[in-house]
Amino acid sequence: MKLAKIIDWQRLEVEFKQHYGDKGAGAKPIRLLAGLEYLKQIHKLSDENTVAMWCENPY
Repeated sequence: MKLAKIIDWQRLEVEFKQHYGDKGAGAKPIRLLAGLEYLKQIHKLSDENTVAMWCENPY
């Protein structure tokens, strides 16, 4: 919760938007992607384990 309040989510949206196209499936929210990457790093998880952890408990 503390990080959610101090991260400039709008700036991240602007910075990352250039890396997304408008074709195909819609992109996931930057907040979700950044949050998953943060969890991956602090728990030293693989991509697969991060997704498994999130699917088990998205909160």
